[in-house]
Amino acid sequence: FLMIRRPPRSTPKPSSAASDVYKRQSILSTSAAVAGAGNSQGTATALTKTYNVVTSATAGSAEGVKLPDTSTGLEAFILNDTSATIKIYPHSGESIDSGSANAAIDLGAGHSLRLVGVSATKWNRMSPVVIYNSSGTRVN
Repeated sequence: FLMIRRPPRSTPKPSSAASDVYKRQSILSTSAAVAGAGNSQGTATALTKTYNVVTSATAGSAEGVKLPDTSTGLEAFILNDTSATIKIYPHSGESIDSGSANAAIDLGAGHSLRLVGVSATKWNRMSPVVIYNSSGTRVN
């Protein structure tokens, strides 16, 4: 009597939070021409890419962009390449840093912002390294 032994069947592994983020952000994508719009969370331009360059916004109108729904580890980068301060809104029901839910933050003209999701409802700003020369002038 000959007995053939088969290897055990593999079982699918449940996805981890890290792999879920990877799936959502598997290819770092760029939107090089985002227009700031609206003056509220509901009317702001929804961001759909990892890297976002805002190239138009009307000064004094509080136009802005809205972050995607966050999850732990998700990242978003925004460069304000306009001459106006823009508003950055979280996704509905979410917050940025220790701000209240749905509250916007300002991003000045010529400045950039990197955010990372720290939970299912909260984005945190990543502080950039700022370099000054001996005269006190910012060089980066």
